[in-house]
This record gives sequence, structure tokens and C-alpha cells, in this order.
Amino acid sequence: MTTLAEKLIEKINHLDEANQQQVLEFVETIEARQTSQQVYSARELMRLPFEIRNRLAQDALERSFEDDVELLETFDEADFYDE
Repeated sequence: MTTLAEKLIEKINHLDEANQQQVLEFVETIEARQTSQQVYSARELMRLPFEIRNRLAQDALERSFEDDVELLETFDEADFYDE
């Protein structure tokens, strides 16, 4: 009986290099989605491969666009006193 992993390897081996690269990128996307659900320390983040760290940062940035945020305006003392 053939395992799922063996079936995947067999299918991937029959693809040309460009399609194998697409499969690799797809798998990395899946990994990034799984890891984006986790909370990492700075040290743990630095241990991740560069590509996954970038994907995590990009995912967080895209999620932040959906957030409803208010801008914080700062004032100095001159703004509160009439001269």
C-alpha cells in the first residue's frame, strides 16, 4: 500500500522543474498560514527561515489594513494656550 507522502513524491517527480517550484511555493504558503496562527517570541521568529518571516510580516500587515484604528494626534503646550 502506498502512503500519501509516497504518492505526492511520485507526482512531484513527474513534474518539470518550474512546476515543482510552484508546488514548493504552495507548500510554503500553507506552512506560513499555519505558523501565522502561532505566537512567536523574537528569538523564535529569528530561527524561522527568511521567507517564512517575510510571509508572517506580510500577513500581519495585510490583517492590520482591516483593523479599525484611530490616529493619535499629539499636541504641545502651545496648542492649549491662547496667545
